[in-house]
Amino acid sequence: MAIINEERGVIYVGHIPLGIFEPQLRKYFSQFGPITRLKLCRSKRNGHSKGYAFIEFDCKDVAAIAAETMNNYILFKRTLKCHVVEPSKVHLKLFSRTHKIFKYLPRYKMMTNKRNTCTNYLSLVSRRQKKINVLMNKLKEFNVPYEVELVS
Repeated sequence: MAIINEERGVIYVGHIPLGIFEPQLRKYFSQFGPITRLKLCRSKRNGHSKGYAFIEFDCKDVAAIAAETMNNYILFKRTLKCHVVEPSKVHLKLFSRTHKIFKYLPRYKMMTNKRNTCTNYLSLVSRRQKKINVLMNKLKEFNVPYEVELVS
């Protein structure tokens, strides 16, 4: 599975420092030539950058020059690693979802939605009923006249 246009060149940029995002990468690497697509890989959990990106240039030669120039370039105390990716290694879904903005969903909201299932609710009700029964037995031992209705 290769890219659709074989004349384009894709480079890998690794060890990207924190604070460098898509607009900064696009602006910086556009000095070498026109960029067709750019993907900064992000974490699914929190949306932070994973520290590497793929940049597709309009021409293979431009990609080779950019990779050679930027390899071992020091940026914010981090040494960038760049190399040209072979067309056979570039799959069709490499640049998928690059136009979408990552929406952060807090962990507690995901867990709340996960917990609210029917089986979890039934187990919760049974645990509460057992707890109430234990407390009722303790009250009977102390001869306390107290009744609790179990709601199902």
